[in-house]
Amino acid sequence: PNISHVHIFTRPTILAIYLRFRFGIPFLITEHSSHFVHDLPILLPPKKWFAQYVSRSAKFVTAVSKTLEKAMDDFGFHGNYRIVPNVIFVKENKTTVSLGDEVRIIAIAGLTDGRKNIAGLIETFGNIHLQIPMATLHIIRPIKDNSLMSKAIETSLLNNKIFFHDYLSNDAVYEMLFNSSFLVVNSLSETFSMSAAEALACGKPVISTRCGGPEEFITEEIGRLIEVNNPAILEEALKWMYEHHKEFDPQKLKKYVKQKFSMEVVGKLISSLYEEMLNHKSQ
Repeated sequence: PNISHVHIFTRPTILAIYLRFRFGIPFLITEHSSHFVHDLPILLPPKKWFAQYVSRSAKFVTAVSKTLEKAMDDFGFHGNYRIVPNVIFVKENKTTVSLGDEVRIIAIAGLTDGRKNIAGLIETFGNIHLQIPMATLHIIRPIKDNSLMSKAIETSLLNNKIFFHDYLSNDAVYEMLFNSSFLVVNSLSETFSMSAAEALACGKPVISTRCGGPEEFITEEIGRLIEVNNPAILEEALKWMYEHHKEFDPQKLKKYVKQKFSMEVVGKLISSLYEEMLNHKSQ
């Protein structure tokens, strides 16, 4: 190869290091892990020293957000960082169904609830559901989570106003986002928040905590940012969005995502890094 593009630390970098020393082939690294901003990885000194050496040796280290870049740099992975966001697909011709008077709120859970804080959202929704009487909360989960189920049962709203949707395909998730009113990201930390960007790509506004990645692209024109782990502020945001979600222009939200996160935009960023590496090698 002319260049090596390595994804994640550290074992995959061994081949890139070999190619660099043996043939002078430059490499760049793309890191995806959220561990650096939420639950720091445990690396024994030799492994961490090697990873630090690799990050310094790479021509570029790309991250999806400034939040991830800072976390990695603070962890000791110093390098020549560039921000390359995730690709978000916008389905231009998709139309939504009428919800009537229902206000359908979507939240997307993770493998565990330690970071997504869906339990906190369920509790807050349960406390104010009478103040937003036409709202329903739909939680998409990659796996069943008994703790979240128990939290929903405590509210006495399960399968009445709170619904769980498990094991959905990506297309099915997009379908639910298209047929929703807005998305809530109640996370304690995020490197980017694919769900927030995908909701915008479906023309839906977003409530998100200032948990890292989301505040780098969510503005007042496309959603609302709130404090992390603050139920009172979450309550107010839910009530506000309940009343105002229809004021957001779906086409403007889709256009915003397309301008920032389309395959063409992200592809050009990656291509420009490749070209810079090739030009530097030829000099």
